[in-house]
Amino acid sequence: MEFHAWQILGAVGLILVIAEIFIPGFVLFPIGLAALVTATVSVWLEDWRAVLAVLAAVEIATFFLFRHFFPRRPSQDTGVEGMIGKECEVIARIAGKTAGYVKLFGDEWAAQSEKGETFEVGSRVVITRLEGNRVWVRAV
Repeated sequence: MEFHAWQILGAVGLILVIAEIFIPGFVLFPIGLAALVTATVSVWLEDWRAVLAVLAAVEIATFFLFRHFFPRRPSQDTGVEGMIGKECEVIARIAGKTAGYVKLFGDEWAAQSEKGETFEVGSRVVITRLEGNRVWVRAV
């Protein structure tokens, strides 16, 4: 039994597209799609080198199209790590070494000035570090 290029590429493409359902990451789908597109074109091609050249070209085009239409989202720090560098509002005066309070993401946090500065209620500050349940802040 002799297999043609379009049959092999079609089967591989279909397997990869279906496998994407079970394997997260959005990696197999573009490769499978490129194989399926190449399978349809390879019906008219006899030489394997031409089929591989078309596959390479379609794969590169698919790669750039998917990067353009489905860009990666930057990872978001969650929990405590996500607080550092965030701007927040002072809700209770921070004076020198005396702690006050800031509000971030709807939560109130005990805050102390990094350099001993005084911040009045309504001031905007940036969280620089966290120790226990206290944040350290500096001026924006």
